[in-house]
Amino acid sequence: MHRATTRERFEFENLLLTHAPRASVSDARRILRYGATYSRIQENNCNGHADWQGNEDLEWLARDEKKEKRIEERLASLCRSIGCGVSFQGDPRGVTIKITVPDGFTNDWGKEGLCVPTS
Repeated sequence: MHRATTRERFEFENLLLTHAPRASVSDARRILRYGATYSRIQENNCNGHADWQGNEDLEWLARDEKKEKRIEERLASLCRSIGCGVSFQGDPRGVTIKITVPDGFTNDWGKEGLCVPTS
């Protein structure tokens, strides 16, 4: 799992504030926190939830599924409130969350939105 550097977090905050005028620093930091949790969940999904004997931990899986849905709902609501959109990706090898800003600015190769560095 890639941990975002302070510089990456700061750059994301500045890009969001520049390209989404209704966003605040608090909004950007909430997105970063949700991104870190969402990324961990996607990594767990990819690696599986197994104990040392190979038995799946179904309680852990159920908790992560509920948390994943809550994050998706809360991020979608937060993004709507600041005039943005959000897309989710399940592959933890890349960026799992991208924010689409009103002016169409992107910082990813696919031109889909702003990459949330913690995701």
